[in-house]
Amino acid sequence: MSIAVTDSFERTKDRPLDSSILVQTVSDLKSAKKPYNGQIAWVESTKKHYFYHSSHPVNPVTGKWKVLIEDASTTPTEITGPGRPDQPNTTSGKITGSEANGTRYVSTDGANVGAWVWLKTGNKWRVVTGDTGWVTVSRAINLLPGSVMKMRRLNDNVLVSIGNPSNWGLMGYKGKKTSGFSYRKTNTVDIIRPNGIPDGWVGTGATLPLYEDNGWAVNAIFYITGHSDARYADIRMIGKGTTVPDNGVDNLRFSQLSYVVDDREPWPYNLSL
Repeated sequence: MSIAVTDSFERTKDRPLDSSILVQTVSDLKSAKKPYNGQIAWVESTKKHYFYHSSHPVNPVTGKWKVLIEDASTTPTEITGPGRPDQPNTTSGKITGSEANGTRYVSTDGANVGAWVWLKTGNKWRVVTGDTGWVTVSRAINLLPGSVMKMRRLNDNVLVSIGNPSNWGLMGYKGKKTSGFSYRKTNTVDIIRPNGIPDGWVGTGATLPLYEDNGWAVNAIFYITGHSDARYADIRMIGKGTTVPDNGVDNLRFSQLSYVVDDREPWPYNLSL
């Protein structure tokens, strides 16, 4: 039941009469008690007005509150905050899901995966300035002791290197009779098992010849696959009927391999390889 008054209220402090129309965070807004259809509220952390209606679809960040349409001249085209905008819950309320295409998001912590600057295009967030740094691939198998595989995501490119820093940067792979050797085919050396390349690192497939250091003959081919071929990496012997040698090879030059990630790839969610 409403209360009839014959005069207006006079505020004595710089606060609204209804505390629910001015809140500090989007989380406070989402948890507001008994919002009514058409209610408008201001969120201090995002500097935006939101309106509520019970017919709105539920947003994981704002609930049934939506950002009011703002004048284009006052709508920010760049937002700065923590985390990554493709996961709004990591941005401390900076991202609500209503950002227009063309909006840039500058992450203050790179989401701990080197994802620093994002751009929203086609209603999807993608990294335009990012660098994971070199990440050791701990899941790599069948490399000789000392040979280390590393990968690096740099914007839309992935770099791959394999080498032994204690052996002039040369790499080596195990042979059939080497302890710990594991294989699926007689003419290939598995390096990353099928479905072993995680999201954020998958391309469309790339190859690299492996040269012997004592004469530069091509010994084998390194192959890394994409979504259409089970997301793995291996070393393939050259020549029909050629099989993996018994004792492996330890004098190969692995020139740095580079490939472009598949269009569907997100930025890596962690640096576990």
